[in-house]
Amino acid sequence: MNLGILGGGPVGVEMAVAAVRSGLTVTLMERGPQIGSNVLSWGHVKLFSPNSLNHSTAGLAVLQEMGVPHPAPELFPTGAEFVSGYLSHLGRYLDNSDKCKVLLGTQVLSVGREHLMKAQFCTKSKEREASKFRVLVVGDGGEEVIEGFDIIIDATGTYGNHNWLGKGGIPAKGERGLEKHILYNIPDVSTDKFFGGEEPKVSMVVGGGASAVTTLAMLQGVGREKGGVSVVWLTRRVGEPYSVIENDPLPQREALYKLGNKLAAGGQDKDFASFRYLGNSCVKEVRARTETGKMEVVVESGNTGEEEVVVVDNLIGHVGYRPDMSITQELQVHYCYATEGPMRLAAAMMASGGGGGDCLAQVAPGPDMLRSPEPGLFVLGMKSYGRGSAFLLKIGQEQVQQVMQILTL
Repeated sequence: MNLGILGGGPVGVEMAVAAVRSGLTVTLMERGPQIGSNVLSWGHVKLFSPNSLNHSTAGLAVLQEMGVPHPAPELFPTGAEFVSGYLSHLGRYLDNSDKCKVLLGTQVLSVGREHLMKAQFCTKSKEREASKFRVLVVGDGGEEVIEGFDIIIDATGTYGNHNWLGKGGIPAKGERGLEKHILYNIPDVSTDKFFGGEEPKVSMVVGGGASAVTTLAMLQGVGREKGGVSVVWLTRRVGEPYSVIENDPLPQREALYKLGNKLAAGGQDKDFASFRYLGNSCVKEVRARTETGKMEVVVESGNTGEEEVVVVDNLIGHVGYRPDMSITQELQVHYCYATEGPMRLAAAMMASGGGGGDCLAQVAPGPDMLRSPEPGLFVLGMKSYGRGSAFLLKIGQEQVQQVMQILTL
């Protein structure tokens, strides 16, 4: 059986390891220059989950076989530590395996099914099942079509495919034109782009999720150490922005959420040159001040309907991510109308609370929920949650095991 795995992040790599150790043939395609490239882009950020939840049994077995010490299970690694201490070793194992071909710097553009068009034959038909997958990729050498896959695992994730700042989820006026100047990922705030000497640097943070408060905590740390940090924090939330879980087993999350609520209430802001919280508000327009390099952000209050212009040095949009569904648009895939995750899994999560709440309480709902109308296609990892953000690596590990149950029946 020949597997094509799209994405060399944590779940794609775990899937490749499990497949190789079961005797299957794997081609792993990763857009970045190395395994875990997306993780390394936020390598300065500490994970909420300890190593005990980030590593699979198979992965730890590989480390033991390679003579690599297991990372301490109780530690909370940064993204960079997770890659260097775990993921990169699994990548080296795969690279040395005669069962696996690792293609780095290889972006997947589209997946099709030999000569079959999208509308040919009903879903789960024998004709479609008998037809091999073909994948169009692009790398340093240009475009190439790789053929002959029995199974496709889409583990391309959602990171980097951001949502928009504007009301109702559409781009704010001017946002698309300034997209390259807006930070949609968690930035490294230790540079002088984020703090000033005589004149503080003003950063607007938009969003009320974990990424937003993570960035706020890092900005607070820079302000405490170096000074010159001003922040305007904008969310759509009414009331406290975070629901703190009592006796949270993830202490990093508990500490950050409590910090967010205190900042929103006007407390713990002494490390900032200035700090404003704008709840129940939205970004209406973004304009560039070409003479200064700053941006003007037009903010609309949901309480009064009034608008104000906020001048900022940095605009940080922590508004979530969405899956790139164009990769599989020539296949018969049923995506959820609300979350854009695979429909069967999305429906199962909605029935059990919408895939929200405490991410630790979630479990992968079973192998059948991972099956797609397109035979042999599985969407795993963060992408399987669509626009949802409550995904944990342990869920991806469970998904891998469930797909292996299907493939090895």
